[in-house]
Amino acid sequence: MKKRISKFNKQATEQFKNLKNYLLKIIEIIKKPEMGILPGQLAFFIILSLVPIITLCGFGAGLFNINMDTVIDILDNIIPTGVEFLKPYLTGNTIDLKLALIFLWMFYLASNGCNTVILISNQIYGIDQSNWIKRRIKAIFMTFGIVVIIIFLLVFPVFGKKILELFEFTNISSTIKEIFKILKGPLTWLVMFIFLKGIYEIAPDRVRRNSHINTGAIFTTGGWIILTWFYSQISTNITTYNIFYGALSNIAILMLWLYFMSFVFVIGLSLNYGEEMEQEKVLNENRPLKVVKERSQTKDTEE
Repeated sequence: MKKRISKFNKQATEQFKNLKNYLLKIIEIIKKPEMGILPGQLAFFIILSLVPIITLCGFGAGLFNINMDTVIDILDNIIPTGVEFLKPYLTGNTIDLKLALIFLWMFYLASNGCNTVILISNQIYGIDQSNWIKRRIKAIFMTFGIVVIIIFLLVFPVFGKKILELFEFTNISSTIKEIFKILKGPLTWLVMFIFLKGIYEIAPDRVRRNSHINTGAIFTTGGWIILTWFYSQISTNITTYNIFYGALSNIAILMLWLYFMSFVFVIGLSLNYGEEMEQEKVLNENRPLKVVKERSQTKDTEE
């Protein structure tokens, strides 16, 4: 019995030590100078890219025979102050070449955030920067992926309950409703983990092992789950804030949520690098032992 208790205490002490080291590692990452610049820059460019991507989602809704009024009602729950601005573009009455070029330019500017992530990732990993065109194309894909995740979180975990209630008064097919209910559950977090893992994998200009990426992806997924839950609780009980600040409270809370999401995303990127460095350190420490063993084995066979 005493042996079991001592073994349990030893395991608990070891786990506590690992947790302490993990928290100290996160604190060390937060103190880095990049953390004062990169999260805010990334959040700003994500907000900039929301308008063209939401407009594209509105056009895509037409493929599923979803009424534009339903899309606008959904947006009314997510970004109330932006609906009047987006309404003419979603209905398609004022879409022309000039507007398309403006949206493309906005999306190009929005990719500056992920372009900075790529540059810093290459700097952290000690990788030479790739050519401008390749890096910019990758930044655009990363921006699109991050914004799709953000919209996915807004539509399903944050405002999923309100949207499901809205579906009861529309002519949307039962299949779409069932798919929506499935995606509103834990499957959302799995989708988010896969997306984040893919973004972390392509960020630096070098292929890395999956084990190095999982640490940051799991941390970011967990952090985003917690932040999204807090955001959903605040946004559903926002009437008190609206009395004092009006519609600006929606924008302020959305911007804070995106900033902290970006903050956690950058911490996850740094954790991936730390995990890779630790594994390489262990491999380098064990490599001489392996060489000695191999040499001794060859000597034994020769004798």
